[in-house]
Amino acid sequence: EDRVATVIERTAHARGRALLTHAEAIRAYHAGEHAKSAKLLFDAVQAFASLKLDYERAVALADLARSLNGVPGREEQAQAQCDEAKAIAERLGATALRVAVENLTVRV
Repeated sequence: EDRVATVIERTAHARGRALLTHAEAIRAYHAGEHAKSAKLLFDAVQAFASLKLDYERAVALADLARSLNGVPGREEQAQAQCDEAKAIAERLGATALRVAVENLTVRV
């Protein structure tokens, strides 16, 4: 992981940095750091959007919804992220991703 991170930083590869940010956010989520995870996932979503990587963006949006769901008072925002991820998945014809997003449980 460190070697990959070094190569990515050296080559300034934007997609790689976005993927590493996404991975770091998932680690924070599993550590129970939902607010930190949400911030990192928001950064990843923005990076994927600027790179026009819609599938990766939809996955990051679904993960962002999960993270926001763990932050008190952010449930409505979590639902909005789910809705956006589902819309992207439908537009791309990514059935498995759409079903996964539909199965997310958001507390509202």
